[in-house]
Amino acid sequence: MKKFLLTLILCGITITFTTSCSKENKVTLQELHDVNNKINEYFSLHHKYNNLSFNYVDEANRRVVVGLLNNSQKEQEKFKQLVIDSPYIVFVKGESLTTENERGKI
Repeated sequence: MKKFLLTLILCGITITFTTSCSKENKVTLQELHDVNNKINEYFSLHHKYNNLSFNYVDEANRRVVVGLLNNSQKEQEKFKQLVIDSPYIVFVKGESLTTENERGKI
């Protein structure tokens, strides 16, 4: 009887854990595009934030990727406060975009 109860409890824990984990990936593409659009809208109106390099929807991994020039924890928190705080955002190191003229080749 004890083995049966222990097995039942362990199965219940396993099912609960796997169900809650799989819900994280249930975000729709529309929700991801909504987050990305909010980022785009913010930067179309606020040109003083100079830390954004790029942003896009990674449909395969169900995330919005945000490239920050300075990808420190402090800058990530600043982005979340100023723009949007979403569990679907993944921050990565961005690069500064330069033109041929800025590099002195023209």
